Amino acid sequence: EPVEYEAYIIKRQSEIQHDTLRSLLTFPEDDIVSTVKARDRRTTIDTVPPEASKEASGLFVKECIKTYTSNWSLIEPKYEQYASDYLHLPKGDGSAPPSLTEQVFEVDEEPDYEDDVSGTQKEGVTKLGWLYKAPAYGVSGLSIRSFKRRFFHLKQLPDNSYILNFYKDEKINKDPKGAIYLDSCIGAHVTTKARKYAFEVRMQDQSSHMLAAETESEANEWIATINLALQSSIEAQVTQNAKLGKFMDFSLYKLLKKWLNTFSMHPELVKYARETDQKNTLARKEGRQNLLKLFPDFQDRYANKVSGEIEPPSVLKSSRHRIMVGCKNISFTLRGVVIDGADEPVTNVEPFFVTIALYDIKMMKKISADLHVDLNHPLVRRMIPKRAPSNTKRSSVISEEERTGEPTLQIVDKEWIAYPKKGIFSVTNPHNDIYLVARIEKVLQGSIKACAQPYMKSDSDNHKTAAKVLKHAKPACQRLGQYRMPFAWTAKPLFDNTHGHINTNGFEYVYKQESNKLAQEDLLKFLCDFKRPEKLAKLEIIECELQIGIHSVPTDLPNILTSSYIPVKPYAPTSSPSNQSMTTPEPVLEVDEFLSSSPSEQHINMELTNHCYIYPKSLNYDNQKTFQKARNIAVVAEFRDSDSDGSKALQSFYRAPGRPGNGPYSSLASAAVLHHVERPEFYDEWKLALPTQLHHGHHILFSFHHVVVDTNTKKKESTQLDVGYAWLPLLTKEGRLNCGDHPIPVAGVLQPGYLSLTDQLALGKMHGEVKWVDGGKNLFRVGLNLVSTIYTDDKFIHNFFESCQRLSTSTSEQSIDLNAIKSLAAADRSELVHYLPTILNQLLYLLTVEGITGDSHTTTIKCLIDIIDIYHFAEHDKVIQQYIKYMFVTAPWKDYKSKTIHEELATVAQAMLRPSATDFLTANKLLLHSSFIFQIILKSMAQHLIQAKKLKQNRSERFPLSFQHAVQSLLTTTTTQIVGKWKSKYSEVHNANVSLAHFVKSCFTYLDRGFVFKLVKYYVEHFNPGDPKVLFELKFEFLRIVCYHEHYIPLNLPFACNSKSARNSKSYYSYCLSEDYCRIHFLVGLLLKSLCSALYEPPDIRSIAIETFRNILAKHVFDDRYQGRQHQSRITTLYLPFLRILLDNVGRMSVDTEPSVKNTLPLLAPSSLFLPSEIELAVFAQGCLIPRFCHLFKDVIHCVTSRVVPPEYSFNSSSLLVRGSRGSVAVSESNNTNAQSNNDRPQDKLEAQTMSMASATRFSPNEQFDATEIRNLLLCFLHIVNHLPADALHGFWKDSTTEEQIEFFEVQEMCLHHFRYTGKKH
Repeated sequence: EPVEYEAYIIKRQSEIQHDTLRSLLTFPEDDIVSTVKARDRRTTIDTVPPEASKEASGLFVKECIKTYTSNWSLIEPKYEQYASDYLHLPKGDGSAPPSLTEQVFEVDEEPDYEDDVSGTQKEGVTKLGWLYKAPAYGVSGLSIRSFKRRFFHLKQLPDNSYILNFYKDEKINKDPKGAIYLDSCIGAHVTTKARKYAFEVRMQDQSSHMLAAETESEANEWIATINLALQSSIEAQVTQNAKLGKFMDFSLYKLLKKWLNTFSMHPELVKYARETDQKNTLARKEGRQNLLKLFPDFQDRYANKVSGEIEPPSVLKSSRHRIMVGCKNISFTLRGVVIDGADEPVTNVEPFFVTIALYDIKMMKKISADLHVDLNHPLVRRMIPKRAPSNTKRSSVISEEERTGEPTLQIVDKEWIAYPKKGIFSVTNPHNDIYLVARIEKVLQGSIKACAQPYMKSDSDNHKTAAKVLKHAKPACQRLGQYRMPFAWTAKPLFDNTHGHINTNGFEYVYKQESNKLAQEDLLKFLCDFKRPEKLAKLEIIECELQIGIHSVPTDLPNILTSSYIPVKPYAPTSSPSNQSMTTPEPVLEVDEFLSSSPSEQHINMELTNHCYIYPKSLNYDNQKTFQKARNIAVVAEFRDSDSDGSKALQSFYRAPGRPGNGPYSSLASAAVLHHVERPEFYDEWKLALPTQLHHGHHILFSFHHVVVDTNTKKKESTQLDVGYAWLPLLTKEGRLNCGDHPIPVAGVLQPGYLSLTDQLALGKMHGEVKWVDGGKNLFRVGLNLVSTIYTDDKFIHNFFESCQRLSTSTSEQSIDLNAIKSLAAADRSELVHYLPTILNQLLYLLTVEGITGDSHTTTIKCLIDIIDIYHFAEHDKVIQQYIKYMFVTAPWKDYKSKTIHEELATVAQAMLRPSATDFLTANKLLLHSSFIFQIILKSMAQHLIQAKKLKQNRSERFPLSFQHAVQSLLTTTTTQIVGKWKSKYSEVHNANVSLAHFVKSCFTYLDRGFVFKLVKYYVEHFNPGDPKVLFELKFEFLRIVCYHEHYIPLNLPFACNSKSARNSKSYYSYCLSEDYCRIHFLVGLLLKSLCSALYEPPDIRSIAIETFRNILAKHVFDDRYQGRQHQSRITTLYLPFLRILLDNVGRMSVDTEPSVKNTLPLLAPSSLFLPSEIELAVFAQGCLIPRFCHLFKDVIHCVTSRVVPPEYSFNSSSLLVRGSRGSVAVSESNNTNAQSNNDRPQDKLEAQTMSMASATRFSPNEQFDATEIRNLLLCFLHIVNHLPADALHGFWKDSTTEEQIEFFEVQEMCLHHFRYTGKKH
């Protein structure tokens, strides 16, 4: 059982206070910080109107406004930057790797001319080619089929011996399939056994390797080459051993003499010698680099890593392409002077109005709102009177007082935005089938054909024609200045490709508008044929030049206004721009984008927008008999909040430039008029600013007028005649926005209370005083498109919030409608993405509402998981993380009886994950998205502690026992799911495992740490030795994440210790995984026990465990909090049992693990074939001359003898060379079972047994470590030994047997081999 952490540190509080390294034993008091950051607005003022919160009464509107006005609420662990792996630690040690002085080694120098061996001789003999190889189990049973074709490579090793590697293919840079070492080879000769062109490579132990070539000549070449290699190897070995004998004899004598002279030296000289040794020792420590920081595997630490910081959600989606379109000028061939008697300026002879929008022919829809531009000269604008039109008695009086629900202009000057010429269009999914379309309108005068004819004549007298057109235009503008008529259109592709490259070319041609093809569908058909010249040739061209500028929006462009006329930073309308080429003091309007229904292209709403776009589409007056004249039909819309007598229109429509009126808003909007058409189609778009709170009285009133175009000068006729009325409520009976296409009837007259007449007509009740046009048929068709961030037209979202509102306003106990919760996941996915924070806040809030039953909680969590799953598959995981970090705020805590989100979430989640639960689909989704559940629980816990002021309380008293039981059950059920479903649901299981690990790691910050230790223990108990690899991966992944805790060292209680020989010490060093050690140092003990167990698993599992342990040690090295020598020494004492684990497995490590890597040190030559016997005798003789001193330098004698004595004469069977003797192994594709013939002598039997044991150790896949594993283990060994206190290391040696002491130095010898510098060529 793990230690009761809280009680243990209280018990040893005095010792902690007096410890000079108390930072290694305690958690900092400022571990978590709760901050509230102001929301970073992109606008100069808030997009939410000042009175919006007071006007709002609906729950959904209130919650949306709350979402857009709330500041960011963050819980930030102060030391979170230390809670990851070594790669992501703060770079307090510098951002560059340690600098090393460049040194030149002998192995890299060019060979000297006077060298004994010439360059050509050093290169040795080499040969490559294909051969057939027989198995090594004997010759008697061989056949042609026994041979396998292999690619052989004969090469010389650094010790002048030769090796014959063989591969499956010609890729010799890979590890060989096997090898034949030729240092124990006698020779190669031809044989007639088994197959043609065969030859034998005979060994000293009477064994042989059977090879065969394709032809006789190839076989002879191979035999000659192998024998030549053997001859050159023998010559080099004899020369080398002769020199070696002299050196060993002299060096051993010199060593013994120096040791003997030490005892006869004067005491002062001895003291001086010791001081010198101490100075040299200190000098060697200066400037030494940390081994782990130099190790190649950790160099990624210094690379530039991409920051994993979660940024706050932005208003503008980063994937959007923002294009600024500026209209510069419109010029027709007919030009003149509009002022009588003047000679200049020369302008267009009548006003024209341009409307620009984007269309997508792939989706066959309009993808942006309209941008209205008035490019007329100021003198031309004066042709139209500024007075408001007096259409009817209803509209003749327009109130100048601001009414509730009307939009107001803030900060911006209304004169400044009266004539905008630039707009910003946003495109989420750019491609070359998006078109920029411009429609051109003029003041109503007559038919399109008659009005366009003068502009299409190129051979007539333009001056006379212009004067004639001007003569007719002036009275028309005075009488009908408020009415427009279609005139022309043009289009161009916006992008050149699908990567967002903007096509900056202008419009090429302007085409006459056809009166019978005005609908949006007709325009889209034209655009589909736009790239086909034969189709465009049929269109009539108007001589017109429309100049525009198109380019990307610079980041610092000033004076941008949102689609609601709210200034965007930077805003300086009166100051001169800093960059004249890219900025302008003119206003630049953002244009609303109409997104597709694809959830992946959506983004969450972050600022208030509240618009409704109205599209009059058609009016069918073909069969009407109510009105005598109804041909030049104008449609005029008003927005009203009541149908009572005397009600007035709200000034809520955005006024297009050039329209009569004053200011940016108008009380009415009108469509273009078609001359002499009784069944007109319309293409107009009206932009309506909706009030903050809609009610059932809000509606759009449509008035239809017959416009008198052809007037008789003798008669004073009215400009227009009323020919009907229609209306459309904005809200349905259920209270939702009435969006989409609507066919509605037309009434002949308007009377008070007209909104109720539509329902009566639908029921077949004809009111006596109401005269319906054409019998009440649906003659008028209109469409509504909602672009709002506080209203939704989705019925499921609406029903859910209506049900929640009834629950909150009900005075009696009332349960929430479960169907409303269940159906929420069926809502439109785009809408779910838009209102993500608002919906999640409401669902989580329901968990804390009193009186809600457990079934309601379960349904709520299921709905929550389903919605998170939708966000996940819409690729909005980042948004989820942003919500958790910045927007989620737990419910206020009143008293101990109040429900909390964290406890309710944990309780319901563990119940849903129990094996007895039947909803497997939801359980799998819960595993997949468990990160959301765990992170919400953690943030709720932190905010609860801060709200309730419990951070100063004892950890055992912070949360009730019921919550701890819920957390324990949640961990147990989640772990059971992980272990049980890893085969069928690996993705879900892996996500759950990572999320659970991070959750447990974070629990150390808030909960009783002893309780969290038990959680880790419960998790690990679900895993057993022999588990499949996947389970081992999951287990070590969990341990790695938990051990990456920012206060991992204090959790393991590294108290100051002493060796067992020290007196009055409360703590002693632990050199093994004792029960007491694992209890007090729980995480380290668990890690080491898991490592020890994994070392006896297959290689792929071993490597996972070893790398996990290595990386945790590396984190201590790179942590800038623990850079002091004392800190590192104290930390490494926690890992003392690792030394024992390594020594227990030293037999599984070898200096010759890889066949292609051979020992390059002459002193480690394993074979005594060419070792002169006199050297052997000298060594033994010299050792026998001083038997009384042998025990004083036993390690020296052993080190020397183990290098020069052959394996069969070794003093100790545990020596390095016996375990890893290369000569004991001839690598084969099958088990090498030869060398059994000469076992009669005891010496041969012993040698054969040694060889057999070494072979078994070497080739057993579950035993022998590979080179990478050995290097990682040795790296950990060196780091620990380097930083251990001297008394800890001495205590370890005293606690070890003689054999273990020898093994300790053998491990150091392995380090010399595995980390040796082999030269730049290797």
